[in-house]
Amino acid sequence: MQVRSLSKNDGRFAGRLLLYTACGLFVMAIAIVTVSFFASKSAHEGTVMDWRPPSMTGDAQVNGELELLTQRWIAWIALVALSISVASVALLLATLRQQRRAADAAVATFEHNRKMGEAQTRAYVYPDYFFVPSLQVGTPLRVDYVVKNLGLSPAFEIVRGSYLTFERVDAPRRRNFYGERRSIIDTLPQGTELRVVLNRKDHLREEELHQFLEGRYKLVAYGYIFYRDIFGRIHRKTFSHELHRQGWREDGPMEMSLSTNHNRTSLPDRIS
Repeated sequence: MQVRSLSKNDGRFAGRLLLYTACGLFVMAIAIVTVSFFASKSAHEGTVMDWRPPSMTGDAQVNGELELLTQRWIAWIALVALSISVASVALLLATLRQQRRAADAAVATFEHNRKMGEAQTRAYVYPDYFFVPSLQVGTPLRVDYVVKNLGLSPAFEIVRGSYLTFERVDAPRRRNFYGERRSIIDTLPQGTELRVVLNRKDHLREEELHQFLEGRYKLVAYGYIFYRDIFGRIHRKTFSHELHRQGWREDGPMEMSLSTNHNRTSLPDRIS
């Protein structure tokens, strides 16, 4: 990613520059200490070898003491330079750590802004308005629903898998939302909707209708919708809608309600 690479390159260049500077100071300090040590040793040995009785000493003894004092000052200066180089290395490490944090923060900000931009412009495909045209014994069991694109960009490769079933009102939570996989449409533009028909292969039996009218069973439509947005990301939306005895009408369409135990349409899309 461009932002990531630029941040890393800048940090590497500055880190190398500081590292080379600190290493140069460190090597210079070591050299000064080494030279000072040998010079001080030589001066001390020369002073001892040239020693004469007090009556015979003159300017040579004074000069030797001055040289020894000078070498000691040089050694102290070298130690100060060494301390400065150590402090420079510590400053280098702190600077590199701060640059790494700044680079990571810049990358995190860029990723956040990118995700926010995609979330604001991508497609949002949503199944809605489930209804049963009729419940007649010996006729196909059918549910119609609408697939809407509520986003600001088209959705592609819309695929659904769904099925119809009768189950007991107090049935445990079902986790299998996958039915027969079928393609709906290749492209669904933004702000448009498409009507989908869900049929069961078997016709409605008299026993099923009798159990439904008694209130012991309910009709449930399970399924999912897969689609791809303009950024190439695949999204999944699962759904579960049901029809109870209270919503039955003999002479007209019956609207299905959201399943309280199974529905997932109110949750955000799962992104792969």
